[in-house]
Amino acid sequence: MIQVGDRVRVRKLKDLACEYMEVETYNEIKDTIQPLVLIDKESYFTDSMCVFCGQELVINSRHFPYRDYAVFSAYKCPFNFNAYMLEHLDGSLIAEN
Repeated sequence: MIQVGDRVRVRKLKDLACEYMEVETYNEIKDTIQPLVLIDKESYFTDSMCVFCGQELVINSRHFPYRDYAVFSAYKCPFNFNAYMLEHLDGSLIAEN
């Protein structure tokens, strides 16, 4: 379970894509004016969030569940993340709802 203060890593886009995206969507990734929704699982993972892929973040809050899944925010990051978007620093997945 993720706690406030834990260090986590945003999963690499390639890993997320293998599990949750269609190849056509992955191939459409480009700079756009409107955010492109890449993954729609519990909450959106948009192309704007890609800059954080592979980066380590420190969790600063855990929000009330959205669609029955916990949502996390991190210091110095404008986005909220679901557990499927994050991994422990050892690379293991975070199974949490």
